Amino acid sequence: MPRDKSVKDTIFAVISEFFRVNNATMLYICESGDGRQAMRSRLFSHWFADFADKNKYAFLQSSIVDKEGTENYFAIITRNDNPNFDDVMDECKSAIRFFRDKPRE
Repeated sequence: MPRDKSVKDTIFAVISEFFRVNNATMLYICESGDGRQAMRSRLFSHWFADFADKNKYAFLQSSIVDKEGTENYFAIITRNDNPNFDDVMDECKSAIRFFRDKPRE
């Protein structure tokens, strides 16, 4: 995963523009085809911690293991002034619990 500043700046320019025109929620999913999804998740989290406008947003990061045993990392980002903020966070947390719960046999 490239760690150069231009990649980071480009990603956060896209995020800033998305939220400039939308008061919605963004779902970020780490690509897992090469097994480097954990590293991507850590890098994005590190970059987000340095994001100048981070106090304008809520960032909820998690992972879920699929039936093949692959850990899939994701995050949601939403503006703190999103009128549906509480519903968004509750739904995301509920979905995480749902997918983590193992069916009983």
